[in-house]
Amino acid sequence: MKRPWQSLCLLIVLGPLLISVVVRTLGWQVLLGNNGVLNDALQALHITSEPIRLVFTMTGMVIALTHVLVPFMVMSVWATLQKLNPQVEWAGLSLGGSPLRVFRRVVLPQIMPGVLSGPITVFAPSASAFATPALIGGRRLKVVATAAYDESRHAELAARREHRAAAADREHRGRDGSQPTRRTPL
Repeated sequence: MKRPWQSLCLLIVLGPLLISVVVRTLGWQVLLGNNGVLNDALQALHITSEPIRLVFTMTGMVIALTHVLVPFMVMSVWATLQKLNPQVEWAGLSLGGSPLRVFRRVVLPQIMPGVLSGPITVFAPSASAFATPALIGGRRLKVVATAAYDESRHAELAARREHRAAAADREHRGRDGSQPTRRTPL
């Protein structure tokens, strides 16, 4: 790839990382909503007669998360491609190898560290993604981050209930733990 196109393609791929998570997610809600740009385009082209439900579905959440996680994979592979010596590829072709065979036998083994480190690099932000699954997936769909948040909220509410019950019991029993004395009306 020539240098000017390489820079432009890299900017297009890395562009999603330059936008705030909340702004990007709200943009996906506008695109994927029932009255969103995507559904309007599909109906205008007569591909569908009714809007396709993409917000609050796993499909919509996967689309939005893929948009932000693909750059991490591309960066990983791109870094290893930059280290690749093009003369080795030319040598394989000049020795009679087909382009597919040269890719499989020469290029792929050299970029394999980037291909293997990409999923590891993608896993961390995908496991900790909270805003996108919460806004696009809603309360019904659970991923690791939203499930952990919900569990912590349930634990916090349970602790508050226990604290209130214990305080009410102490108030009922009196400060020293004895049974409350009956008060006679005046």
